Amino acid sequence: MLHELVVGALARLEAELRRTAPFMAEPVGQWIRRGRGGAEPVASYLHPRSFPLLQLPYWLAGTLPGEIEPDWHADLVYSSLNGYYFIRLIDNVMDGDVPGEAKLLPAAAFFQSQFQRVYQRHFPAEHPFWGWFDTLWAQSAEATLRDGMLQEVTERDFLEVAARKFCAAKIPVVAVGYHCERSDLIEPWVAFVGRLGGWYQMANDFFDWHHDGRFAISTYFRSEADRRKRPEEPVAAWFVREGFDWGTALLGRELTELERLARGLNSGDLNAFMRQHEAHFQQQRDAAASGVDGLRSLVVAFG
Repeated sequence: MLHELVVGALARLEAELRRTAPFMAEPVGQWIRRGRGGAEPVASYLHPRSFPLLQLPYWLAGTLPGEIEPDWHADLVYSSLNGYYFIRLIDNVMDGDVPGEAKLLPAAAFFQSQFQRVYQRHFPAEHPFWGWFDTLWAQSAEATLRDGMLQEVTERDFLEVAARKFCAAKIPVVAVGYHCERSDLIEPWVAFVGRLGGWYQMANDFFDWHHDGRFAISTYFRSEADRRKRPEEPVAAWFVREGFDWGTALLGRELTELERLARGLNSGDLNAFMRQHEAHFQQQRDAAASGVDGLRSLVVAFG
């Protein structure tokens, strides 16, 4: 069902964009399609390598008795897609690594209104959901701003700032908890989502370290490289010498802990995803390790 919900949400977004902002529809539509790297959009959203923004509230609902409500989850998927595009547009412009995206910033108004409007239909203004919404949405914005202003990122900075950039992903999970009258499940699921978001942020920083360096994007991994490398040693040389092993070990330990935490949430779908995700990470790590080993051999050969 989730595949069909994503297909429907993308069509709904395109139709609403053309209805309300016809001039903006074409360039923004191209930006959305280009952002998936040429991959088929639905498959890329639901692939184990991608943060499970759309799946998490669906999986939470699946742990509860009763049938999944298609219309409710269609709204959640639609809202989450708009929230994702809002955050991605702002983040990309702040990073400055994609030319021309600043001209699309007015589209943020469309994404913001569509993201929030869904919840306005389901929760009255006085509902406790809005306390969560306001807090998490503000935390997401603040984390993005602070992250963009950091020149050097410590471990504490990462935990308090960069890892919190996924705060908005907690909002649909909170919505499911209240909609299904199981507010007791909100805290453990929100905690897990936050920690999973931190893992994805760390993985992005690790595997994209060369790109981040080229565009002078400060990350925890790049900052740690500067702190750990030898004087005058290039970051690339440190990465080959010890950075790759350090980073993959750190990610592997945290992924093991995430799998343990996921088992406590009693979701078969979440646990299956985590197993798939670990297998994908191992494949990615092993493929990268082959290249690193080759570089190490060259270093030894040429002294």
